[in-house]
Amino acid sequence: TQSFIIDSPGRSVTLQDAFVCNRDSSGALTVTAGTFDANGHNVTLSGASSSVATSGTGTRTIAVGSGTWAVSGTSGWNVATSTNLTVTGAGTISLTSASAKTFAGGGVAYTNITLNQGGNGALTITGNNTFKTVSSTASGANTISLGNTLQLITTSWTAAGTSGNILTISGTSGASPATLRYTGTGDAANVNFLTISNVRALPA
Repeated sequence: TQSFIIDSPGRSVTLQDAFVCNRDSSGALTVTAGTFDANGHNVTLSGASSSVATSGTGTRTIAVGSGTWAVSGTSGWNVATSTNLTVTGAGTISLTSASAKTFAGGGVAYTNITLNQGGNGALTITGNNTFKTVSSTASGANTISLGNTLQLITTSWTAAGTSGNILTISGTSGASPATLRYTGTGDAANVNFLTISNVRALPA
């Protein structure tokens, strides 16, 4: 299929069933203006270079909804240009590439959304973002790199490794660490089979 660009100022493009695009290019789904509303349906971008992206500074909303957005591209989520961008919904964004991949969150609040490391490639998160949960369904030893960002977690951190397959969580350096801040209540961190370096974890 071709790439899709949502450029509908003040209007909405609303799915009536699941959205599947095999376009192998960055920005296979790009929201420029208006709202792209998944309306409870799943979104699948299966191209090896595919990504969800934004462009420009127009008012725009990505309504993730309650479904799963499975993105196979190495630049899987690229909304670093986040001026006037809102992301809503309570679904899951799953980056499924088996190669190294990036979630460029743009410092947006993904307050009720789960970010999942869905493929075996290392995941790099950029931007100071807010998530409901960070999870991992990848198999094998893996890495989540946070740089020197601040990630707010409202419900739980469930990304963990397994016996013989350690998940490494890393920041830039001891002098420039990443920060994980849990804003919920209770014990909500699964730290099984993790190696953590250059990351500080703080309560609310």
